[in-house]
Amino acid sequence: MWTNYKAYYELLAKQVEPCTILTTKDGWFWKVLATLIAILTFGKCSRRLFLEDMATTIGPVQAYPRAWPNLSTSIIWHESRHARQARWFGFGISPWLGLPLMAVVYLLLPIPIYFAAGRFLLEADAETYVWEMARKLRPGVKLSFNSRALDFADNLSSATYAWAWPRRWARKYLIRKDKSL
Repeated sequence: MWTNYKAYYELLAKQVEPCTILTTKDGWFWKVLATLIAILTFGKCSRRLFLEDMATTIGPVQAYPRAWPNLSTSIIWHESRHARQARWFGFGISPWLGLPLMAVVYLLLPIPIYFAAGRFLLEADAETYVWEMARKLRPGVKLSFNSRALDFADNLSSATYAWAWPRRWARKYLIRKDKSL
């Protein structure tokens, strides 16, 4: 279980955002949130999917399913970048301070479904941060994240992210980002 190595994972996460807190999705809060997400996505993002197959970051808190055997560096970087984004929305002071504004941008702007540019851009930033970090660890090696970009674009255009952005646009944007890094 990843929880056996929680201190190690927190150390990785704190390299990106020092205030990061790692937890499991066992509590009542996560179950209520899973129910709300299932309702808002008309059941397309089920409670089970949210609770058992997805990592979630709210402010500095990263929540992972307890049953996951381990956490990849990529997922830690991605979720930690969201905690860092929350700090940016808090004027660099604290991810907790930035949480309300980030929530508005992530959930509502400009509209909650299909043209959620805020959610799309925050998720794209977190994912491309992972690509940048991977490239920094392997200088001199030409790494292409083309297929990962396409998969991630498809995911952002699905119920998992409440249809944040049109698939074709998401694919084009992320392929361009991969080439520009």
